[in-house]
Amino acid sequence: MTYKTPTSKLTPRRIRHICDLVMDWCVDTYGIKKKGVPFLRVTTFDGSTFGEYDDIDHEIYIYHNNCKSVRVLIQTMIHEYTHSIQKGMRSYSKLSKENGYWNNPLEIEARSKEKDWKQCYGDCVSPYLRRVTKL
Repeated sequence: MTYKTPTSKLTPRRIRHICDLVMDWCVDTYGIKKKGVPFLRVTTFDGSTFGEYDDIDHEIYIYHNNCKSVRVLIQTMIHEYTHSIQKGMRSYSKLSKENGYWNNPLEIEARSKEKDWKQCYGDCVSPYLRRVTKL
């Protein structure tokens, strides 16, 4: 299995474990904010959204059925974790109205962090996938 592995070939338990590994990596790499580590919900969603961050409840939602590969799963986790540590999330709606979703500075930063997926994959996800492949 690799980062190209379709999530449809993984059990929900393995998907959850990958998300937990990425969460731990994000905490170690980016740190946490005063609220602590966000609660992680790995679930499904009837739409095209990969994930979202709820600033009020400090929760990350990952919609694994929409993340078609391990790579997209990792990128989504990093993206949403970035939102959980960003200053100014209370202004998210205002910034989106003023700039649009794609030009919202909070979204630009989160998309930029997604580029760290290769490092995360190499550090924690690849060793896990190699281990479970041998089982």
